[in-house]
Amino acid sequence: MIQAGDSLVTKIALQATAVESVAAAAGTATGTGAQKLEQVLQDVAPAINQWVQNAFPGAKQLTKASQAGLVNAVVAILNEVEGTSTAPSTSPSTS
Repeated sequence: MIQAGDSLVTKIALQATAVESVAAAAGTATGTGAQKLEQVLQDVAPAINQWVQNAFPGAKQLTKASQAGLVNAVVAILNEVEGTSTAPSTSPSTS
């Protein structure tokens, strides 16, 4: 389970970095935290849901707010470690 969790965090980190890189290249690196978060969530939500299903059989699917919390936590770590903003934290509506 630890290896799967590590893989999930790595996937989130890579996707957040990729989304930020695309935004920076397009000149929209600031002020679009909600859009960047939504893009990362679209790309990693299936992996998050699969991890939950594998690690906690029978558990219900995480809400979008919980998924966003996980993504925001990984981004906060990246920002602290790298010293640069990867994507501002923004909470989506719960679902």
